Amino acid sequence: MKNALIVVGNLVENPEIKFLDSGKSVTSFTLAVNEFINGEKHATFIDCQQWESEFIAEKCKKGDKLIVQGQLIKKEYKNKKGEDKTKYTMNVYKVAFDNAYLSLDGYVAEVEQQDKKQIIRLEDSDVTIINYTKNVIEIGNQVFILGTLSMFEGKPYLNVIKIEKANESEEVPF
Repeated sequence: MKNALIVVGNLVENPEIKFLDSGKSVTSFTLAVNEFINGEKHATFIDCQQWESEFIAEKCKKGDKLIVQGQLIKKEYKNKKGEDKTKYTMNVYKVAFDNAYLSLDGYVAEVEQQDKKQIIRLEDSDVTIINYTKNVIEIGNQVFILGTLSMFEGKPYLNVIKIEKANESEEVPF
């Protein structure tokens, strides 16, 4: 069983993306996690990496607050003096953006019903939309969507707050 860790922090620097010879990408970033101890502010810095996700590197910048979930990886090594050292890195597989609201509009290209939710994909969009609302959306509908953005396994997801079908003469409802 692997460990799971959830961390809320601010990006210390802009995320950095590297492409390996294999063609895979890895995005590296450091989060500052602030806490107050006896009235004094202290920061813990967590080095993070996310594989096969360029979204964070493209959309996030220094200072952004992220909520990440992942596995803590222990790396043991010897420094230049030959001393044994240990470093912990977080291998991130899920990211949520604090106060990250996104609105989308477009035509529905695909709908999949799963229990009490709909999984929706719009034409020309790489964001997967998760709809728990009572509005039933069908392929071909033009929709306006407001939701919160999160990442899972390197893919962006929009959790619907409000979704409305458009009429021919209707303006964006929010």
